[in-house]
Amino acid sequence: MPYSPFYLMSKRQLHKNFIAYRDALAGLDSAFIGYAVKANHNLHVLRYLASLGCGAVLVSGNELKTAIQAGFSTQKMVFNGNGKM
Repeated sequence: MPYSPFYLMSKRQLHKNFIAYRDALAGLDSAFIGYAVKANHNLHVLRYLASLGCGAVLVSGNELKTAIQAGFSTQKMVFNGNGKM
């Protein structure tokens, strides 16, 4: 029988990590915390991060479509990577 990957994620830990980043940046002139959508495009994870006020770092049109579907604010999206102008 073939095996397939299984990913277990902790919502609590995800929340703690986001809060730690937010708190570490407190007082600095930073626009927002951006999550690299290419790192994990699971809609449940992305929707949760968007609900926390996280932004999205994108490298493609497909990632833009996914970020919009997940509910990220378009004011908190950044295109990054080679060849962007």
